[in-house]
Formats: sequence, C-alpha cells, structure tokens
Amino acid sequence: LFPPTQSTILPDPSLFSSHLLPSPLPTNSFFQNFVLKNGDQPEYIHPYLIKSSLSSLTLCYPSQFSNSTFINQIFIADLTISIANNNNPNSTHIISSYTDLSVTLDLPS
Repeated sequence: LFPPTQSTILPDPSLFSSHLLPSPLPTNSFFQNFVLKNGDQPEYIHPYLIKSSLSSLTLCYPSQFSNSTFINQIFIADLTISIANNNNPNSTHIISSYTDLSVTLDLPS
C-alpha cells in the first residue's frame, strides 16, 4: 500500500464540524475558500462576495476592474454581521453542514 503523507493544499479539517470528519471532505466545491488556509478569503457566490473572518461574516456587491487581460472583482465590505459579546473573538467559523447548493457556517460565540 501507499505510505501516509501530509498535503499542504487539502482543506483544514479543523474548519469542519467533527461529525463531518468521518466522511470524505469535498474538494473543488463552491465554498472552497472557506476552508483553505485560514478560511478567510472571499468566496464568490453570484452575485456577491462573502468573506468569513474570525467572528464575522462580511458581504459585498463587488465592483469590477478590468483591462484587456483580466477582470478583477474588488471586495469592499457592504454589510458585516458579527457576534456581540463574543467570549472568543479570535475563533474561526466551523462548517456544520453542506450540500451541492448550500453551506452552513457556524460562527463562534
């Protein structure tokens, strides 16, 4: 058989709820930026950019910057939802469920 190895690009399992870990985790999903690195990169869910960072969720209706070689969507926070009186402000979100068309992010309280 093959020897065990650690991947540097696999989703961080700590960003998934423990009940999801026995099953294979999704790859190349529409919510992939919520689980790569720190899970704090904006995710494009048409027509919005959504960013989860620490104890908040930020939404943006992006403006576009383009030239002859690319189109870039600029993230400027339009609405931020955060937790009041958070006992652990440095905690990240947890994905508690997902389907092909949805994802549930639990923010720490």
